Amino acid sequence: MIDSGISDLTSLDYESTLTQFNERFLPGFSNTAARERYSDMIDDSVNAAFAEAMEYMHRLAVWFKY
Repeated sequence: MIDSGISDLTSLDYESTLTQFNERFLPGFSNTAARERYSDMIDDSVNAAFAEAMEYMHRLAVWFKY
């Protein structure tokens, strides 16, 4: 795919692209293991305190805007 001309797949960073692919899509995992891993990532994201604080600040900013 490096020779395909896709701008995101240059020959200089193909190793980092493959590493990111493996980290995101879990090709070595079974369907059940991948499902559990994604479920854990979603739970971590939903329960993140920083995200809740940012959402609160956003709502406050919108409220002051109007």
